[in-house]
Amino acid sequence: PPAPPAPAASAAANSNVRLQLRCPQWSRNVIFTAFQSNNTLGDVRRALREDLVRGVAGTGDGRMQDTTLAEAQVPQEEAIVLAEQVPPRRKFLTAEDMQMTLQAAGLCPSGTLLVDAAPIKVAPPPRPPPPDPTDPAAMEIPSEDDVLEPAEPDAPAEPDDGDDDSNGDDGNDDTDDGSDIFPTAL
Repeated sequence: PPAPPAPAASAAANSNVRLQLRCPQWSRNVIFTAFQSNNTLGDVRRALREDLVRGVAGTGDGRMQDTTLAEAQVPQEEAIVLAEQVPPRRKFLTAEDMQMTLQAAGLCPSGTLLVDAAPIKVAPPPRPPPPDPTDPAAMEIPSEDDVLEPAEPDAPAEPDDGDDDSNGDDGNDDTDDGSDIFPTAL
């Protein structure tokens, strides 16, 4: 049986790659460090699109808005063009190019690509018109059946003994000398 490849050779063939993607149309640079040298340019383009969608859908405080509008603003993967940063600026845009590994593209151990992916202008969904004040149905007042009744208390209320300080005395607060609060014997 053939001997397994040397550990150094397999580690070099599958090493981490640091990629910087410059996206001038989005006013941002994206840095990926999770790719291996055997990942393809298609993997990079897919991850970039996902990152751009998250950037559009993000609120800035860690929450995400509805991604439907964000998905519409980011071009589809096939429309995103990757190009080398230095002249002659070879462009990667065909399906065949997207099968190329990062090693074969000369992007190992690190590299920079320019991104051509203009944002798509999408009109926000229209707001519903305000109710028409001349339409009687729009100005309808809810009936008693539509109004929610307050919930019943879980436990019955204790009878009121007239004592509002809940200290357990006889309830006659006008003559309370405080003796029930401070014990006389220690």
